[in-house]
Amino acid sequence: MAKFLSLLKVQFLAFFGLNKALKSKGAKKVGKLSGLVGALILYTALFGFIGFIYSGIFAESLILTQGNADKLLPLMLAISALISFFFSFYTTTGALYGFKDYELLTSLPIKTTSIIWAKLAFMFISDLFFAVVIMIPSTVVYSQYAVLSVAEIVSVFVMTIFSPLLPMALSVLVGGVVAFISSLFKKKALVQIILWVVIFALIFAAGFFTGMEEEEMVDPTLFIGKAYFIFPLALAASKDLIQLLIFILVNLLPFVAVSLVVAATYKKMNGLLTRKRTVKNFRIRESKIVSKSGALLKKELKCFFSNATYVINCLLGSFFGIIGAVLMAIIVVIMTNDTGINASDMLTPFVPIALTFCYMLTPSTACAISLEGNAFWVTRTSPVSTMDILNAKLKVGIITYAIPAFLSGVLYGVIVGLNIIHLLVLSAFAFAVGLLGSVLGLLMNLLFPMMKWDNESVPVKQGAAVLLTMLCGMGYTGIMLLAVIFIPLPSIAVLLISLLLTAILVTLFYSIIYKKCDSLIAKKIG
Repeated sequence: MAKFLSLLKVQFLAFFGLNKALKSKGAKKVGKLSGLVGALILYTALFGFIGFIYSGIFAESLILTQGNADKLLPLMLAISALISFFFSFYTTTGALYGFKDYELLTSLPIKTTSIIWAKLAFMFISDLFFAVVIMIPSTVVYSQYAVLSVAEIVSVFVMTIFSPLLPMALSVLVGGVVAFISSLFKKKALVQIILWVVIFALIFAAGFFTGMEEEEMVDPTLFIGKAYFIFPLALAASKDLIQLLIFILVNLLPFVAVSLVVAATYKKMNGLLTRKRTVKNFRIRESKIVSKSGALLKKELKCFFSNATYVINCLLGSFFGIIGAVLMAIIVVIMTNDTGINASDMLTPFVPIALTFCYMLTPSTACAISLEGNAFWVTRTSPVSTMDILNAKLKVGIITYAIPAFLSGVLYGVIVGLNIIHLLVLSAFAFAVGLLGSVLGLLMNLLFPMMKWDNESVPVKQGAAVLLTMLCGMGYTGIMLLAVIFIPLPSIAVLLISLLLTAILVTLFYSIIYKKCDSLIAKKIG
């Protein structure tokens, strides 16, 4: 038990650069710890605020469609479970299998089961954090519509604790299968990326095109309840003790079963993932001469596509942005055909908000410097300037974020049938907000680099730069949402103002990077 707790402690110390902050001295230590605590409080408050807003929206939707908000808490529980699934299942490789210090840990007098349970416990606590931050404001919102008894509050609390276990079990199982299949190939990362794309496509195809009713597309609460397949059990468990016990078992037993499978196959899986495959027909190819910018861009693209966790995490926003734009456009068309009222005038002002949220979520640039690790000095000693290095990272951000964002705007405008001026402005804004996410991510990574890590998923998912970029994106999204709600303007005016503000921010952040990059790298990285 002591060794398990020690391993868990080490993981938490590595989280968010806490260990480095604790090892600092004097004012530097106080400053770093204050910054970390402040960022965590801000992140929690902002995420909770978003949960509060969405809880209110869903509560009003439930009252309009069903006459009461009785399904609100199980619905928000379902959302937290879906978030847990989508944001954790592809980290199995790198966090649970094939991590950097695997050989070091297994060489210590520590049982393999202690390592496994410490890894799983850290994943569980991370997922539980999101569940708690969502459920607390949801409970507050629900209390405004109905009186909660003590028994119901306890039931919701218990369900919140156990709800991440089933998504974790499914994510670890799927991630383990993907890791095993990819281990059979030489290019493991490429195979993992392909498999994850296929899995995402199948999940969304099953959800949106198999038995999808029009009501579910217009009312998202119906679809969420359908996607969380134990939603009826969660609804009953909030009122009945027996159903609550069944809910606990339904979440706990799969997790225990998957954990036992992981324990039985752990060493073999890590052996498969860490071994190097060679080919017999290797040939030395002729070297090609390219420009320094081309060579740096090629290097960055190779770095990007060599890490499946990096690719999936960073392309998640692009994926949701494109899918979301198409779905919003379809909803507009359906509502217009059903009601005869032009739904575009009502929903189009909210499209920039949705695009901002998606394309400022997890840009590749937010961890591009951190992923260089201790090898960053090799690039810095090359005959290239610091801005050449950073511009190459920014180009990858444009390819993975700004271009898909532009595509999202075009798809929405074409499907809805916006006029040419409206379509051009929306597409320009979408590209600008994708560029803003990439420039902001690069600036945050310059300010908060994480050059020491035990596996690549740490800077990708837990780095301060990534979390702060996400926070800024959520904040910018919130400002735009409040402006649309409280400042009634035509959608084209909203787009023009948003485009102008976004362009100003892109110019400001890039100028800071251009002027301060050398001093920031010297100060933060050395």
